[in-house]
Amino acid sequence: MKICVMRSFPTMDSPGEATGKIQKISSILKSLLYKRREKEMIEQRSFAKYLLLSILTCGIYALYFWYRYAEDMNLMCQGDGEETTNYLLAWLFGILTCGIYLWYWFYQVGNRIQKNGKRYGVTIVENGSSVILWLIIGTYLTCGIAALFAYYILVKNFNQLADGYNNQMSGGGYQSQGPQTDYPQGAISYDTSYNGASGGEQTVGYNMTSMPGISGRIFGISGEYAGQEIPIGHMETIVIGRNPNECNIVLTGNKVSRKHCSIMYNSDSNRYSITDYSSNGTYQVADRKRFANYGTEEVPAGTEIYLGDESNSFRLG
Repeated sequence: MKICVMRSFPTMDSPGEATGKIQKISSILKSLLYKRREKEMIEQRSFAKYLLLSILTCGIYALYFWYRYAEDMNLMCQGDGEETTNYLLAWLFGILTCGIYLWYWFYQVGNRIQKNGKRYGVTIVENGSSVILWLIIGTYLTCGIAALFAYYILVKNFNQLADGYNNQMSGGGYQSQGPQTDYPQGAISYDTSYNGASGGEQTVGYNMTSMPGISGRIFGISGEYAGQEIPIGHMETIVIGRNPNECNIVLTGNKVSRKHCSIMYNSDSNRYSITDYSSNGTYQVADRKRFANYGTEEVPAGTEIYLGDESNSFRLG
């Protein structure tokens, strides 16, 4: 008598499933890397050193320089909804496209630096178009010499962004832009608790009593600050987000960025200026209109907004 033994073999993932798993693993590894490095200071780059070592190593140092540059860019700019491509991949794509992709890579980096300068209080004058302009002039009019100025711009602006980032990481934190309201003693009490669902993160709430002399209000409609009022003085800016080092109102929602948005109150016009810094957006409840990313828009008192989704919403005034 013959006995047949059936063996089951693991099925192979389809190309789509395999790609999805690889992307998921890559995302987890990047998240762990940035979390480990998020307290590190960003090293200032020297353009003279870059130029000299690139010449001495026949371009090898340049590959390393821009590779680290991209890694530090992603660390400083995480949460902005973008990601700078690994420079080694960009370099390979550049070879395949006769250098066109590399120019596109530098263009994107230039724009990203300028965009993120605002979140660290740094004014970046040049953008990606400036970089491309100098690359064109250098390549076609000056035999490559003027193109070096494009690289100088990227290094200079990177160092400006790194200054703002390092200042924040060293404890400089967020400084409110405008005069601070001197709240009467006992007018604000803080409710400090730990939210187990958010991995033990500490949340801070405001319990308000009557607040003489406070002309503006941010009222929590839903979420962690539901039913609470936060005062805001004339020309004072309040920042909302997950990062307690730079935010006045700290939230723990999945859709909330480290620095999500800022709100400034003008008592003369009784209007609120909102600046969005997030990847998931800040919206008006009434028409679900999204505020311009890194743009500032004025709204009247009574406007209701939500951050990312409607689980965290506020009324202004």
